Amino acid sequence: MKLHLFVSTAAVLFSAFSGSAAAASIEEEYGPAPSTSEKLEHTRVNRNCSHGKKKHVCGKDGKTYRDKCEAMRANVKVAYRGKCKSKHCSNVKKLVCGKDGKTYRNKCEARRANVKVACRGRCKKGRNQLFK
Repeated sequence: MKLHLFVSTAAVLFSAFSGSAAAASIEEEYGPAPSTSEKLEHTRVNRNCSHGKKKHVCGKDGKTYRDKCEAMRANVKVAYRGKCKSKHCSNVKKLVCGKDGKTYRNKCEARRANVKVACRGRCKKGRNQLFK
């Protein structure tokens, strides 16, 4: 973290004094300012999540992640801390049509399959094409 801050500060100073004797002096002492691609690569390295303690989180996709960092890497927002609780759906039969064009026993079953509900009732052939 300190190195990144130092490099970023050097980059700011370098760009502020660009073309001046001060810029040449900074570049001689610390090397050239990092390019945009180098900065992006540094960000990717920081997101490798290889940092000891596990603090499980449940993602909004219903999957358990090792920690917040792992969820962020998967582009998933955190729903809550801890492992995801199993979602047991009732046997209540209130059919819904999922946006994937499949009929589910109820909303819970569709959500558990990670599918949004398109409408109530069975999916109909003509309607299925609209959701794909």
